[in-house]
Amino acid sequence: MDRVLAIALAVAAAGCSSSAPKEVFGDAAVLSAVSTDQKWLALLTNATHLATGGHVGTLAVVPAGGGAPVTLDDRSSGGVFNRGTTLWYLGGVTVVSEGTPAVDHVYGALYVWTPSLGAPIKVGDVVRDYSVSQDGTTALFMDWATASDDAANTGTLVAVHAPSCAAGACSPVVFDHGVTATQTAWRVAADGKYVLATVRGATATDAGKVLLGQMESGQVQLLSSGVDARAAMMSPDGATVAWVEGANEVHSAPTAGGAPTVLTATSPIVDSAAMIDAASFIVKARENPTGPPALVRLSSAGQSPTLVPKGQQLFVSQALPGVTDRWLFFALATVATSGAPDLWVLDLATPGAQPVALAAAVDTPIGQAVAFSDDGSAIEFFDNFDPVTRRGDQYLAPIAMPARTLVATGVHNAAFIPGTTRLLYIAAPDPDTGAGVLTELESPTALPEVQGVGVVNFANPRQGPAHTWFTQHTGAPDDGVWVMPQP
Repeated sequence: MDRVLAIALAVAAAGCSSSAPKEVFGDAAVLSAVSTDQKWLALLTNATHLATGGHVGTLAVVPAGGGAPVTLDDRSSGGVFNRGTTLWYLGGVTVVSEGTPAVDHVYGALYVWTPSLGAPIKVGDVVRDYSVSQDGTTALFMDWATASDDAANTGTLVAVHAPSCAAGACSPVVFDHGVTATQTAWRVAADGKYVLATVRGATATDAGKVLLGQMESGQVQLLSSGVDARAAMMSPDGATVAWVEGANEVHSAPTAGGAPTVLTATSPIVDSAAMIDAASFIVKARENPTGPPALVRLSSAGQSPTLVPKGQQLFVSQALPGVTDRWLFFALATVATSGAPDLWVLDLATPGAQPVALAAAVDTPIGQAVAFSDDGSAIEFFDNFDPVTRRGDQYLAPIAMPARTLVATGVHNAAFIPGTTRLLYIAAPDPDTGAGVLTELESPTALPEVQGVGVVNFANPRQGPAHTWFTQHTGAPDDGVWVMPQP
């Protein structure tokens, strides 16, 4: 802790929080998640710290206001509530080191728990990653044949809607069996009511599937069996879905029903696409199979001239429609040793705007690398990202004039405090414990303010009152989960 304490003293001159933290659960517990109503905590005891910054231990839920914990699983990596009160988590987990470079991946059975269910319900057997709707009601995942990231590994693509769960069982919605990771793409509506999945055929000339799941009814509708279905997209309100199929077609359709609208690019090949809004898209296009890609805009008005030559990845944020979707984030290259892409941004709303370089090596896909403040005015991201340790150098930038400011180096955890542009992060995390200095930054030009020392992780639920929940590990008897009011 000497390094952490030294940094804390160096920045303490900026002032400390006037709101006193309060311990809510001891036993050296590690915070996993907080329900959006701040009534329930998910936490890990007897936890082991992973190189990625995650933890594996005994998972329990406990009333935030005090009460006995309820153990859910003896070996779990924790879970998520998102902006809801439904907990999704992996249990009975194993840690597999795989890939190049070798990264620790956690596999386990996927469970769902809510206060009304009592006991958790298993919904998947061999799961690594799972996508949960913003409101926490729906989870989509691949249930794998084996715990491996081998490209030939196959699985079953499944979605579960938590309101369908009762009496020890849920009603899973199965989209397809025996498919690989490269065959599938999906989107989940923010309210969990719709899931769109695209499934490529075994080869690029085989018929694919575009499937729309209506989670409240449990019905799956086949929207298309076109060749090479790919690039699933959905508007934030779930009213419109879109996808790419054939050589160069972008299809969109209302989820309420109706004939699809087809936009055909003038370029003969479209690799992928991202939605700006229900009627316009950025597509990655090629003039021939071996030629360099270009990023262009496609709408009913036609295909624009090239916006970005040689774009490799693309991302348009739907976090705040009409605000964040004016920015095209893209990658031009990858770092050979780690496979990490670089990061650029282009203002789509300003004619003649030029791309701005943001970072040399970020998380992949790049949609995971950038987060907006709630008002869409600022972004935070990691540069020099290490996929093995999942640490990087934290930067903050006002998106309208994206001149980046270095916040801290070697960071695991950083996030905007909900409803603000204030950044909360853990500086100088110890590689062995993850503990560092919980720090708040008001703006790129402000001095950092110390919130706590020996902090492993934190969470800021979006429903008031404003609190930061965090793990304190300093080696003291009061190590555990704490809470601190936010001004």
